[in-house]
Amino acid sequence: MTVVHCLPFWFVMLSITLPAQKEEATFEWAKRTAKIGYESLPVGQHSLDELKVGAPWRLGASHDASTLQSAMPILVGDRWIAPGAYRITLLRQDATKCVVVADGSHSALGGGEAVQIPGALGKTNKPAKRLAIELGKKGAAVAGNQPAQMVIRFGADEWRGDVLVLGNKTVSVTGGKLAVFTVPTTNLERGAVPIASLVLGKGVADAWNVVLDGDKVRLVPWMQAPKTLEAPVMAPDSAGIVEGTVAPVEATVTTEAEVLELREAALAKGELRLVVAFGAKVLECMLPEPKRGK
Repeated sequence: MTVVHCLPFWFVMLSITLPAQKEEATFEWAKRTAKIGYESLPVGQHSLDELKVGAPWRLGASHDASTLQSAMPILVGDRWIAPGAYRITLLRQDATKCVVVADGSHSALGGGEAVQIPGALGKTNKPAKRLAIELGKKGAAVAGNQPAQMVIRFGADEWRGDVLVLGNKTVSVTGGKLAVFTVPTTNLERGAVPIASLVLGKGVADAWNVVLDGDKVRLVPWMQAPKTLEAPVMAPDSAGIVEGTVAPVEATVTTEAEVLELREAALAKGELRLVVAFGAKVLECMLPEPKRGK
């Protein structure tokens, strides 16, 4: 689905006439961070009741994009928001439902439609004077993964959407770090899955997701969010995607793993070797070392 970033007239006028301030909602789990950057718009005399069904809102003031940036995968139902940065908008579905759309999240894994975080739109007893976005825990962690909830408040309107934030095991490899994520075993054979991230530098130009897709594996550069509403979402450059191989490993599995487990990892002689286990399977992934950004 392609979201057309048209704004209701009153939202446009608010961005022109009322001052906004930059805000950031930050969530930390297993020494990794997800954050939402936006401009906090004063409420004024309007509410989300005026947002028409099928219309998106950029979640803030001006034409600068609101963004979701995460260093770990976020699971939404059975779909993935891979590590990277994404422009986000709020899309009205009906009187009581909205979704937060992560533009370009499908491109990070190879196709389909952008991931939508569903949630209910209701009223709060504590109206917010400005747009406020939060990302926090919801309940106890399960097998290293943390249920979380995104909350959006604008005046008396409140939207809540649930996600799962993944844990990881991070190891040092030559020239950087490799984080292998605790992907639930039940999600590992449902299409392309971001099982790990390789970071060889300090910027997103040197960060890749290890994407396992059945009997295929590849390194895909992290997505980068457009800075404005008008800017197009750019898919990862095909020249930066590295294809690898997957092979089963003969091993005795005494206890079937509930989540993906790291067995071995090394980056040597221009090749990344990754051995992981899930359920009753053990797989060896071999990938050429990617070229660093300039």
